Amino acid sequence: MKRTAVIIVMASAMLGMIFSGCNTPEDPAGAGEAVMLELNDGGLYRLENSDQYPGAEVNLLSFLQSGQFIADISQYSAVIVDAALYSDTEGAAVAVKTNPGDNLAQFKLLKGSGGWDDDANVCAVKYNMAADGATSMTGLGTASGVPSVLLLQANWNEFPQAVRSIRVRSITFTVKSGNENDVVLDWGTGYTTDLFPVDKGEWPGRSIALDDPEITVTGILGDISLYSEVIVDAAVLDRNGNPFTAEAITDGNPFFTLVANNDDWVNSALVKKYDMNRDGETSASEDTADLWKTSGVPAHIVFQGKYDGASPNDRMAGYVTIRKITFTAK
Repeated sequence: MKRTAVIIVMASAMLGMIFSGCNTPEDPAGAGEAVMLELNDGGLYRLENSDQYPGAEVNLLSFLQSGQFIADISQYSAVIVDAALYSDTEGAAVAVKTNPGDNLAQFKLLKGSGGWDDDANVCAVKYNMAADGATSMTGLGTASGVPSVLLLQANWNEFPQAVRSIRVRSITFTVKSGNENDVVLDWGTGYTTDLFPVDKGEWPGRSIALDDPEITVTGILGDISLYSEVIVDAAVLDRNGNPFTAEAITDGNPFFTLVANNDDWVNSALVKKYDMNRDGETSASEDTADLWKTSGVPAHIVFQGKYDGASPNDRMAGYVTIRKITFTAK
């Protein structure tokens, strides 16, 4: 990716993009506090050129309030960018993903302006931004550097002209809770299951091994008794392989189960949560889960959806794209 983008900023004076060098904040190595940078009414960053990865820089330091500073990226458990991707230059038409795993746009945290592909300047990268909503960058324990620039990039290499502008509403740096025993399993842009079978009763499903070498793992997964919450970030697809529309499911919402034994989904179930969100995070805690056992090590996650041969394919869950599972330590 070469930095050849021409950037036009449509925002108020307060939101003006300042392409400055890296100004080191006071005490950059300290743990700091949670920092939320709000862009009033959102800053619209319009991308216009023929580059495969056109981008726009947002100077984070220009939005810091008195007393705020951004610490080393390793001090945070997550960086959350609330934004919307648009297929036009005016910020009117939200970009549409054909599949949940489509990486229409991505963001990077840079130590300073420029050097978009310089590993020494890039603190961290998050692919597959949400089309409209929050995108969380986690697993930052091995990252390093004090970010001063948020780089927004469209992926025209795979999806030409699909995203032509991005509106950023807020950027939040969430400090670690102090518990380094949280475990994060990250599938990157996502892994999609095979189609749920039709010969497995009313609630067919598919399982995914949690020890797959393709998963990026932060921490060591232990007994379920060590955790207070499990957060599953996933998207449900219908039996045609398309994302569900808002009105598609009338009953039989899919659910997930964490199991200790893939050969016995019922008796080895450790955590169960009904009514998954169809695209996004679903949280299950000791208080909110439909099942939470007191012991056992999760080995697989199982996704199941109701099957009715009389229903059309677009009204039944058929696949799930898993993006991330977070086990929050007690």
